[in-house]
Formats: sequence, C-alpha cells, structure tokens
Amino acid sequence: QDDLSKGVEEYPRYPVETLVDQEGDCEDHSILLASVLKEMGYGVVLICIPGEHMAVGVRGEDLPGAYYEYEGARYYYVETTATGWSIGEIPEQYRQTKARILPLVPRPVLTHKWTSKGTAGGSLELKVEVPNDGTASARATKVYAALDAGNGLVYDQRWSEPLDLAPHLTGTYTLFLKLPANVRTRIIVKIVSGGYVMDESASDWFNT
Repeated sequence: QDDLSKGVEEYPRYPVETLVDQEGDCEDHSILLASVLKEMGYGVVLICIPGEHMAVGVRGEDLPGAYYEYEGARYYYVETTATGWSIGEIPEQYRQTKARILPLVPRPVLTHKWTSKGTAGGSLELKVEVPNDGTASARATKVYAALDAGNGLVYDQRWSEPLDLAPHLTGTYTLFLKLPANVRTRIIVKIVSGGYVMDESASDWFNT
C-alpha cells in the first residue's frame, strides 16, 4: 500500500518507478502492465473500480471470462495484484461492481527551468528551457515572462513565439524584460500550451 511504501495515502507511480522500487499497489501494477502491453501493440484500458481497485482490460474477441465493452470493443479483465490469475478471471468481490474505463490517452507533460542575467541596456535576459516529457506533442507552446509589481500588476511583460514540441523534445526560449530602477519585484514565468497554463514559477523578490 502507498501509505506503507511512500508515506502518503495515494501515490500513483510511473512505470519506471514500479520497476525500480520493485513494489506497488494495484494501481501501480496496472499502470505498468498497461504501458508494457500498449508498447507491444495490444489494445488496453485501465479498469477502475472507484474507491476499491484497479486492473487492466486487454482487447480481444471470443475469449472466455469477464470483459467490459468500451467504444464497440471487448476488454477482458486482467488482475495485476498477484500471480495465478488468467485473462478474463475477475475476483468475486468485483464481479457485480460498476467500473470506470480509463483509456490510455497520449498527453504532453511540460516542465521548465530558466536562468537570467542583466544586459548592458538595462534589461533582463531570460533563457527558458521547456522539455516535453509526455507522449504527445505540445502544440503552440509559448512562454510568458513578467516583472511582478504586486496586486496583479506588472512592470513589464513579454510573450515568446510559439513552438510545437514533440515528445522528448526541449524548446529553448529567450525573452528580454525592461528592468525599472529602484523597485522591488520578482520574475514570473508561465508555460502556456493550447491555451492552458502547463507549468509556472516565480523567483524570490529582489530590489533593482
């Protein structure tokens, strides 16, 4: 259980974490198995029994055992918490329980890091690196940077040009902010993709 292995009530591991840790709950085992089967070319979904359990559904036809129908296909139940379970064999306590089907949908995962330095013209140069560690492209990914003036106001702000970031690609952005004299401010950076803020950070407050 997560509270024993990680010290928190819920901690869904990435597949590589489960492999490295060599332990995990039903959620972790199911995510790992579904990821492996998907890479092998099988149709898979996650079967979530709310508040109780998670398992895997593998797509098939005319197999014996329990299955769930999802978008016109059959996904046969696969138990992941212990060995000895056959495809289509479901624990008795879950046979009459309603489940949610969670498809494995590719998504971008954006983070960022940045450095800054002053320029001879009294500006602040920001270099921002944005890696996409997800499994889908991040379209029209832009960086917003500003010098915070407090109360929702800014001294200066800039938007970068948009980039399309493929999975495992890192975008590098350079922005310049005009530094006002003798003020207290901080740097705000936001990563925006598809109209949504995907990641953000702020520096400590400093005097110019």
